Amino acid sequence: MFTTKVILMVVGSYLLGSLLWAYIIAKIVRGIDIRDYGNPGGGTIYRTMGGKWATLVGILDVGKAVIPTLIAAKIFLPNYWPVVFVAVAVIVGHNWPVFFKFRGGGGLACSVGILACLMPKALAIVLPFGILAGFIMWKLPIFKKAKSTAPGGGAAALLLLPFMVKIFYRPQALFVLSLFLLFLAAVRQVLNVPKRLIPIIKESLKESKK
Repeated sequence: MFTTKVILMVVGSYLLGSLLWAYIIAKIVRGIDIRDYGNPGGGTIYRTMGGKWATLVGILDVGKAVIPTLIAAKIFLPNYWPVVFVAVAVIVGHNWPVFFKFRGGGGLACSVGILACLMPKALAIVLPFGILAGFIMWKLPIFKKAKSTAPGGGAAALLLLPFMVKIFYRPQALFVLSLFLLFLAAVRQVLNVPKRLIPIIKESLKESKK
């Protein structure tokens, strides 16, 4: 029975994560595939459709991580491992959604929702740190041309996260979760940064030779 509950929660969490709200809202409101403009998340929605839609997408993405995480915590705690599996499944669903040919987002908003539920003390430190890192990157010309520093700020926050977890939390499962969040963000979000920056660097070099 325990194993069945875990499997059902993980599958349900993945399917919920696969609801790609940025894609759905952009399609309904503008009739566009937001993935043609970048990662289907709040940042791309902001650049394409404006702040109010980006806020809505952010809330929905955070919410779809909060719901299964809280349900899993209610069912399984103090055993943290099933909760970790459920939380990771949300981000995997968001990053590789079954409903959208496995072309998803970066998972940063989902990570915020998970951290708010399970590691609020760590979130209170890494979130402002990530925002500050993103703001500093925004001031650098090369990142400014890329039109988004969210991946860089997210990477900075998630690199700090495991250290904060070690300080504030004892369960080993939460430390493993912090590593999973870092890994998934690196695979889906941060590794896309060079693809954006290389064309900008080439263009800058051409301009400097003129």
